[in-house]
Amino acid sequence: MEEGNFVVGLIVALILGIWIGISFSKTEGESSGYWFATANQCSTDLGQANSDLDQANSNLDRANADLEQITWEYEDYKGHTKDMLNCFDDGYSDWVDCINDNSYSLW
Repeated sequence: MEEGNFVVGLIVALILGIWIGISFSKTEGESSGYWFATANQCSTDLGQANSDLDQANSNLDRANADLEQITWEYEDYKGHTKDMLNCFDDGYSDWVDCINDNSYSLW
């Protein structure tokens, strides 16, 4: 009788071992699929972040170019204003005559 119980116990242990092994391998496969999908999503997100960063750098370059242009125009107008004020120092009574005589431009 003890031999019969031992054989039954061995068969039950074998079936249980196979069942547990299949369960773990299935979970492992699903788990690795999850991590693979997560890694792919992270890679996609990183690619999008790099693209957004490139766009932001492009926008910053445009803003810097605009600022340079505005600064140049400001300095140019400031120079014209000084030139026009100098007209009074030079004895001109009319800005238009001074501007015409000295080839100054209002714009």
